[in-house]
Amino acid sequence: MSKQAIMRQEDARLVTLLEVTAAEYRTVDPTSVRARARCPTRSRSQVPYLSPDDLYTAVTFTDQRMLDSTRLLCNPQEYRDFYRWDINTTGWAFKDSVVAGERIVQFGEFQIGKSIIIPPGTT
Repeated sequence: MSKQAIMRQEDARLVTLLEVTAAEYRTVDPTSVRARARCPTRSRSQVPYLSPDDLYTAVTFTDQRMLDSTRLLCNPQEYRDFYRWDINTTGWAFKDSVVAGERIVQFGEFQIGKSIIIPPGTT
């Protein structure tokens, strides 16, 4: 429990730093309004859970601002959505590793992490 408490504190600090950085960036780029800067997931997707389309929509937002987005930090609820993706989306190797009990730590260009500190519905 101590380890988990320390990890939550570290995640909270990281999220605070990211939010402060985003706020500072908005002073330089006024088109990056807060609602879009957080890139809420499921905004354009037709499925009720996180999908690859949501990830690509979010990364397009940062790509247009010449920012490199390769790491995702998401709430455990959204993290579990990765397990719902079908074989046509992920491929056999991905599904084989999941069935073998491996954690999902990467999808395409993204490294994936989860934290309870991240609000549900946000990646």
